[in-house]
Amino acid sequence: MKPQSRRPVSSGRKVRYYIEYLVFRGIEMAIRLMPEIFLVGIARFFAFLGFKVLRYRRAVSLGNLAAAFPEKSAAERYRLAYRSYRHFAMLMLEFMKLTGWSLEKLERRLELDIPPEVQEWLDRRGQEGAIVVSGHFGNWEVGAALLAAGYFNGLAGIIKQQRNFYLDQYFIEMRRRWGMELIYARGAIAACLQALQRNRLVGLLCDQDGGKKGVFVPFFGQMSSTPAGAALLHLKSGAPLFFAYSIRKGNFRYKGVIRPVIYKGAYEVNDENIREVTAIFTAMLEAHVRRHPEQYLWTHRRWKTRPS
Repeated sequence: MKPQSRRPVSSGRKVRYYIEYLVFRGIEMAIRLMPEIFLVGIARFFAFLGFKVLRYRRAVSLGNLAAAFPEKSAAERYRLAYRSYRHFAMLMLEFMKLTGWSLEKLERRLELDIPPEVQEWLDRRGQEGAIVVSGHFGNWEVGAALLAAGYFNGLAGIIKQQRNFYLDQYFIEMRRRWGMELIYARGAIAACLQALQRNRLVGLLCDQDGGKKGVFVPFFGQMSSTPAGAALLHLKSGAPLFFAYSIRKGNFRYKGVIRPVIYKGAYEVNDENIREVTAIFTAMLEAHVRRHPEQYLWTHRRWKTRPS
């Protein structure tokens, strides 16, 4: 993956970025050396700090939960939001810990549920590309690592370029360890089509606000701007489309699920078909988030863009 052009950065900001990078590497090394049981307490501390002290996007999270679960009381939504912060604090620690795991250890930690129709594709992998779509739900980093290294012989994933270019490149290297090919969001469709032509698996997270370029589909009872990339790739290439997620079943224990996205319409690229495909996998995501709402990223401004 070639880096995208960046605006010139002042020397002072470069120094700040490098310090941030060194701090992250120091924390990462400490986390990798710690017994896993210690990390549970650390995650609880970070969640307390972020939710109750700094109140980082707490109002956004509570607002999203009020929109998604109006039937729940304010107290229930407050507890649910706090549990979500604990989940994502743990996810960040798991991401750092993951760099020190072997494939064998990852396979022991993540139980993968593969139905027959997905297994049929696995049996002929390398002969046909495929698309897997998910959301900011559960631990997508662990799931992507196992799919890339253990099942699909690599995975091309779309990422957003980070402002801190030191961390940006390091995060790319962390994921490359598992055989992931990273594609920046700008110009991603063409790069993903090329990856599919090389019979690769292409992974996308398609659950955040898609802005004016997104397609509006139902999500928790509201018309929600949603990225159109997965649907567009599916219609353009005809490659199989799967929905996947990996939820936490305990400390450093996960269950991954892969299901086909069943679309029976015409494979013509138009707004109506893109919307229909997007609505199908968005409904699949919502159904699973309703079962495990504490493992969803509620801090994102999901309903920022409204239908005109």
